[in-house]
Amino acid sequence: KVIIDDAVINFRAIAECPREKGEGFLITRGRERLGIICACVSKACEKHRQPRCNKELSIMFNLDMDYVSRGIRTFETKTRFTLDLCGVAWLQEFSNLPIILDPSHAMGYAYGVPALTKACLAMGVDGLIIEAHPDPKEAKSDASQQLNHQEFKKLHQELVPLAHSLGLNLV
Repeated sequence: KVIIDDAVINFRAIAECPREKGEGFLITRGRERLGIICACVSKACEKHRQPRCNKELSIMFNLDMDYVSRGIRTFETKTRFTLDLCGVAWLQEFSNLPIILDPSHAMGYAYGVPALTKACLAMGVDGLIIEAHPDPKEAKSDASQQLNHQEFKKLHQELVPLAHSLGLNLV
């Protein structure tokens, strides 16, 4: 009952979020209304130390799901999050979900994004989210973590041979 109450509180908080017409949400643990409900239940379960695995929640809510990680919070204060590569290995072993990592948000600073991206690729993740902007200083959000277009092109050129050597297809 407490978990459901917390999930309802989470859902109401999201539903009441002010937003401009036409703006949407990037829902990282599902799609549309059921995805939001599923994420609210997942967070409530975590809060009460009763975690439900993504596979179990996807079956309960009949969702096709991807696992997207921006990293985990730790005591480290020099980066925004810590990119949990141990968690990736665990998910690859015990989950059927596609794994998408966001090294831009994990690091919080552009200088670390290329190295983290290569580590993610070496782990064999299914997808990456890398933020790029023509002029990161002018970006309306997360300016410090965005690569400029030249840096992004250079990173892509470095990833192609790495992906090939790992037998991965880089799109």
